[in-house]
Amino acid sequence: MTLRDLEKRIEAFQKRQSKRAVSRRRKKTNDAPPNWLKKTLLIGTGIGFGIIALGALFIVMYMSAPRGVSVDVYTERSVTRGVPFEVSVSVTNNASMTLQNGSITLNLPDGIVAAGPGADPSIVTDTIGELKSGGLNKKTYTLIPVAEQGNEMKITAVFSYETKPGSRFDAKNDATVAVGDSVIALSVKKPDQALEGSTFSFDVAYVNTSDSGLKDVSLEADYPDGFRFDSSSIPPSSFTNYWDLGDLPAHASGTLTISGRFGNGSQPDFSIPLKISAKFGEKEYPLGTTSADFTLAPSPLGLEVGINGQENYVAHVGDTLEYSVRYQNNSGIALANLALHAVLVGELFDFSSLSAPDASYNATTHTLTWNSANNPSLRLVDPGISGEVHFSISLKNQFKLNRMNDRNYSARATIGAESPSVPYYLSASRTYAERIMDTKVSGAVSVASRAYYRDALSQIANAGSLPPKVGQGTQYTVHWLLSSSANDINNIEVRAALPEGVKWTGVVKSNGDSDPQFDSAANEVVWNISKLSANRGVLTSPLEAVFQIEATPGEAQVGQYQTILGKTRLSATDSFTGSALQASANPLTTALPLDDTVSSAQGIVVK
Repeated sequence: MTLRDLEKRIEAFQKRQSKRAVSRRRKKTNDAPPNWLKKTLLIGTGIGFGIIALGALFIVMYMSAPRGVSVDVYTERSVTRGVPFEVSVSVTNNASMTLQNGSITLNLPDGIVAAGPGADPSIVTDTIGELKSGGLNKKTYTLIPVAEQGNEMKITAVFSYETKPGSRFDAKNDATVAVGDSVIALSVKKPDQALEGSTFSFDVAYVNTSDSGLKDVSLEADYPDGFRFDSSSIPPSSFTNYWDLGDLPAHASGTLTISGRFGNGSQPDFSIPLKISAKFGEKEYPLGTTSADFTLAPSPLGLEVGINGQENYVAHVGDTLEYSVRYQNNSGIALANLALHAVLVGELFDFSSLSAPDASYNATTHTLTWNSANNPSLRLVDPGISGEVHFSISLKNQFKLNRMNDRNYSARATIGAESPSVPYYLSASRTYAERIMDTKVSGAVSVASRAYYRDALSQIANAGSLPPKVGQGTQYTVHWLLSSSANDINNIEVRAALPEGVKWTGVVKSNGDSDPQFDSAANEVVWNISKLSANRGVLTSPLEAVFQIEATPGEAQVGQYQTILGKTRLSATDSFTGSALQASANPLTTALPLDDTVSSAQGIVVK
């Protein structure tokens, strides 16, 4: 059926429908249908015509798309990660008309990128222009797979064209490629065992296994806690774990040697993940991963450090830290010229308070040293022999808080012990042990409790007489103000009891996310806060709540100040140290010392 035949059929159908409608209007009968039925029939007829028109439009549009336009995609079934490969797209026009303004779009999945400088890594667009009837156009594109081995990636090619201005159509097809081994082979050569505290080295070998060169190759190591970087055969380009290796020609190879040590009571098994990448276009893509896995042997030189008799002491500003350093020779041989050192780092240390009678001290590096010169017992330490040295230092009395990020303070002492004597069963240049003691310093939290009769700033109006009278209620507003120093404070609870003759009015507000509530069972006002940010109330305004109470004095309080709120008690948790915190504020009375509009005499109860 041609398009012209379809149009003729639609016109004939519309004429028949029109004649039937005229015939129905001319017919005169006494049983004419009611108006609602007529309206329903008219609406149904309109909907039917609409459906027919839309169907006709779809058929016209479908019939307008030329038959015989096809797209074929050709590529390798399996590709190597990081090695460029080619994708060919063939467009065939077997239609009876010329296709205009043709273009090819290659949609790339994550894991395949377009090659070439300045290319969009996720999409390729190409202009074909005119393609005559019977014509064929073939385009070839270079892509690079960067997805991990085992991924199957679908590449979709879309050919977009016009048959006449404003009538645009698409034809598409796709191909799937599987990503195989990486272009770069990584391998690690390492010692069977690493000795805690002693420097060891491991080699990372890399080789380009393909016939294609790679640009801007880099290697990155992810060090675990406890690893201390010492050196590498190629200087790091960034920090101590990133190396620019430059271009890597086809089949070229290289080796990077990394030296370091594990310390501070490290776990017995450790892994250092390694990642090698190359740059394609303007972006860096990972091409391979491996890891250096170690079994850590304990040092034959035992070293234990305690602070105020504890291994994990939590300090407070103003504390004095008493360090005890115990060493023991577990090597099986005598250790000659044993030396110990302690390096102190932390802005909270008060170095003027340092006390270490048996050590030499370098004030520039803040290093204490014990050796055979100041401690003869270290000249030769026989197998199984132990000893102990001591020093103390105080923390400053307050934090230095200038910014909101001034938080989470620690005082670090790096303790080391070493001897040039090495047991025969170790391949090391020295016998060494180290402990890093990071003493966390707890933050502080405070609560202030205030009462007012005239309290315009809170916008709460209090009623009742001043001075307070026996048997008559007088209202007051109570302010609770919370402040924190150095650390975030969590799980805060503030409580205060209402004395005899005082009741909760229910008027309450705060500048936080929660308001105080009245616990009728305990007859207490309770305020629960999930978190108080570090330095709130020190560098910013405090967290504040205001609630109203009404106090009615009795005969026994005549001539005295009435207590209107009991002692305020605060409990919380320091988020950095995990330690429990407490604070308190004194009970409040009708003396109202902070209310400038009330004299002290006006707070005394009268009859």
